[in-house]
Amino acid sequence: MKAGLSQADDQQLLDSLLKESPQVRIAQAGVAHAQATLARAKREPIPHLDVRAGLQQNLQLLNPPSVRVGLQGFATVGIQLHIFDRNQGNVAAARADVEKAHSELQRVDLSLRERFALTLQKYRNARIVVDRYQAEILLRARRAYELMVARYGLMTASFPQVLNLQHTLYVTETGYISALEALWTNSIVLRGFLLTGGLEMPGPTAETDLEPISEDSTLDRANPPSMTPYNLITDPSMDR
Repeated sequence: MKAGLSQADDQQLLDSLLKESPQVRIAQAGVAHAQATLARAKREPIPHLDVRAGLQQNLQLLNPPSVRVGLQGFATVGIQLHIFDRNQGNVAAARADVEKAHSELQRVDLSLRERFALTLQKYRNARIVVDRYQAEILLRARRAYELMVARYGLMTASFPQVLNLQHTLYVTETGYISALEALWTNSIVLRGFLLTGGLEMPGPTAETDLEPISEDSTLDRANPPSMTPYNLITDPSMDR
């Protein structure tokens, strides 16, 4: 079973990533915060009234000395006029923060596009390797091992030869499992907004990566050196 993604899924995943990724949401929140700060800085130079009112108990003595002022009310009205300072410095700083926030949003967008393209390429390479294993490599390794076991039963092959092909089969199956792991890992990363490492232990970890495979090349570079004795399949003595 393979983690298949079609071309339509690729574009849909990219669109979803650029809209719903936590990194994009954080950058968008930064833009909104910077714009709100700029709007506040523009409104601060506008004069506003400062009105205060209340009641207080005045214990000051009057004439005669036995009489006090008592309860009294008060009210004040004030206004600040910005004649020389129109808050230009804060407005300019807020505008710079808005531009910086927009630049950060653009940087996040480009970074996500680049990472998505790299992860998608890794996924496609892994899918090619898995298809090669399923269509060719595993079949050849199993066939070679079965023929060698048959020859050993006919006493035309030695037991070390059987062990050698058995080891090759195990190594081939291990390589196939590693290719499947790379396929599913990159598929999950693509579907998970490129978020990784949440369940990993702290410390450096090795990332599974597969080199691109050309049409004319074989899979020897994707397989361990011990997987090379496939020429035994074409040995005429094995067909007897």
